[in-house]
Amino acid sequence: MKRASRRALVGILVAMIAAAATWCVSAQGFPMSLSGLFEMTVTTTQTDGIVVNPVIVNTTLAVGEYTATVDVKLTDTAFDSLRVGAAGPLGPLALNSSVSFNPSTLSFNSWQTGLTFAIYELSFSDVFYVTTPPTSSYNQLSVSGTLGDVSFQASSKFGICPLAYWESSLCADWPWEDCDTNLSACLQISDAAGVHSFDLTMTDYTLFESLLGTRWGIDIALTYTPDEKILSPTLKFQPDWFFCAEFEVLGEISAGPTLASVSGIDIYGLRGECAFTECLSLYIGESLDPSKNGSVTGKADYFEVIGISGCFPSCCGSDGSFDIATYFGDTSDALFDLELITGSVAIPLGSRIDITMEVEFPVDGDWKLVTEWSYVW
Repeated sequence: MKRASRRALVGILVAMIAAAATWCVSAQGFPMSLSGLFEMTVTTTQTDGIVVNPVIVNTTLAVGEYTATVDVKLTDTAFDSLRVGAAGPLGPLALNSSVSFNPSTLSFNSWQTGLTFAIYELSFSDVFYVTTPPTSSYNQLSVSGTLGDVSFQASSKFGICPLAYWESSLCADWPWEDCDTNLSACLQISDAAGVHSFDLTMTDYTLFESLLGTRWGIDIALTYTPDEKILSPTLKFQPDWFFCAEFEVLGEISAGPTLASVSGIDIYGLRGECAFTECLSLYIGESLDPSKNGSVTGKADYFEVIGISGCFPSCCGSDGSFDIATYFGDTSDALFDLELITGSVAIPLGSRIDITMEVEFPVDGDWKLVTEWSYVW
């Protein structure tokens, strides 16, 4: 028997043993519950017609504090992914393990085992991951916690085939209460580059509460790498208007030859949202720099977006939602450089059934409709 076949059979045996063990435990009077998710995505295009891809089924059996899971995925009608796993406490340890393989080819995908535990205010975890090729397998150790107002997380990753050091990171964030802002720092070290990078950020620092009727704020990101030092401040101006109060003018301070010098200030975008009611709003985005399109409009190929979003009552308690947006670019001959129209709607059909539809209409291309059905039990 081939090694891949043996691994697949081992995975099936693990699933059967986990199911039998949980059934035996439930027979002793422990509380038991069965839950799951069925999710199907249907993509319809002008050229390819209707494609059902993928279909996902997740089932979880909980017995007391222990759970057993089975995840199934079908892509293009092929049964290409099966993952079985179990999790639960063992004394002070929280353990989890799962095996994944491809039933259609009887090939092994991965095996992951993890454990977590806490000592005082510190949380420790270890993840052991085996996959193909073996050179991609690793073991990762992590610790996280808080010291006063400072939250931190440190981790190290080691290759296991062959045994080798890969990388480490140490990240922390803390509030600067005097200035009502947040600071964060992250150091990354790798075997190949030594100190890979050091990032220091400050979020939404208030320069002026009200200057000419406008709040002036700034985000600052300082990045050190072996090859360069990057200073990326972003200015935000928020007019205190009764209408479109979320309007922002986005700018950037260009660093000079040294970190202490400034070569210029550039305005690269306009962004805002105007609320008509609690459930209906108009949003706009205008990029003045092609390299900033993605951060301003959400799509790198378009310099302008105008859209409307909102919600509506449904038959089942929770509200549905919708979004319609128009995107403008430089490559279209259409009126006002219109290149793309998108729309989406989310409708709860019941307490457990949801449907989401997203459609794209490129002016010079093929339309696409993606429908996602989900059922939770």
